[in-house]
Amino acid sequence: MPTSQNFFTDPKVAISLFALLIAIATLIWTMFTNWEQNRRWDALNLGRVEIKDVGFIMWKEITKEEATSTDWGYKPTIFSHTENRIHTGKYRIPYELILVDPRTKKQLSGSNGFFTLAEAQAELTRLGIEEDVQPEIRRHFQIQIDFQNKGSTIASDFKTLVKMKEIDKDSWVQAFKSKHGIALAPSATCNIVISFNTLLSLDFPKEINYEVEISYNDIHGELIRRKVPITYDSDMNYWSYGH
Repeated sequence: MPTSQNFFTDPKVAISLFALLIAIATLIWTMFTNWEQNRRWDALNLGRVEIKDVGFIMWKEITKEEATSTDWGYKPTIFSHTENRIHTGKYRIPYELILVDPRTKKQLSGSNGFFTLAEAQAELTRLGIEEDVQPEIRRHFQIQIDFQNKGSTIASDFKTLVKMKEIDKDSWVQAFKSKHGIALAPSATCNIVISFNTLLSLDFPKEINYEVEISYNDIHGELIRRKVPITYDSDMNYWSYGH
């Protein structure tokens, strides 16, 4: 009487199952390898917007003689100017002085910037300002932040939201917000300018802090968003920031 052979003990079946398992394992490995290659490609090539540079916009360039001989009427902050780490013999002022309405905290309409207290008095005379509405004299700064797409594909709908820590306070305020998104091609750059002012009677800020939120879409339509801190140290005259 013939005996029945167990399906799983049939050598042909066992070999087929083993081959199937190898094929499945190979398929899984191939899929994983492709995924890993795609992940590495994305990491190298997807749009990647980063901060390229940060710095003061300079308002006036003077010589050393002008810096030392000018009657400023207050203690100015003046930076020496270098190019390729070589001193040029020039000096720059990273602000202008402005007249601000103490009630609105805005620059007086029609007023011009200046750099000395004598020029401030001349501006007051020109404007015909009366003594009972004496404006504040403030340092007006502008900070430029440059961005660059360091990836190899486009970054679309690029926007920024910038918060600034108030000088000598723990509170943060909105300093800049993009109204519209823009597209940044590979290696393309753009910039934003942030303004703020401080009373002339106060010392030059020891530290300036920003938090920059960067957002954009990569070529897959995925939203990329991250926050980058920026800090200025006046003792070192140095800007530091993340990526």
